[in-house]
Amino acid sequence: MTKDAKGMCTMRIKELRKKTGYTQTQFGALFGIPMRTIQDWELGYRTPPEYVINMIEELLYLKGYISTPSMEI
Repeated sequence: MTKDAKGMCTMRIKELRKKTGYTQTQFGALFGIPMRTIQDWELGYRTPPEYVINMIEELLYLKGYISTPSMEI
């Protein structure tokens, strides 16, 4: 994964979390993901697989947090 793609994933996770209004702990709990993993993703230490971001977007869409899943990474 290129540095730009990694940065986009990092920004996307943080953007999605902020749309929920949740803390990293609350956001992680919503999906069964440890807070430290969310934190590492947002800081760019680790990169979530694209399918995980897509699944999170789809679930947030179904729960009404976002108006449409972008499916773009």
